[in-house]
Amino acid sequence: MMLLKCYVPVMDDEQSVDKVVEQLLVNRQQVFRTINDNIKAAQHTQKQQYDKRHVPEELKVGTEVLVENTAQKTKKRWKI
Repeated sequence: MMLLKCYVPVMDDEQSVDKVVEQLLVNRQQVFRTINDNIKAAQHTQKQQYDKRHVPEELKVGTEVLVENTAQKTKKRWKI
């Protein structure tokens, strides 16, 4: 995880408004890039943890399964 130092540039007499805005946009793009990289890294870590504990089930024709009737929980009337 990378931490960013964000700052608002102080305008000097030599700097124009365009340069300050350009600096802010570049800084904003860097922040968004870092955020996206951190999100991707976190998702990758979560996927690895899930894959460690998950055992895929393969169902075949004739395999008995338990079907949960969620309509009873929501009190809607319908039949399975």
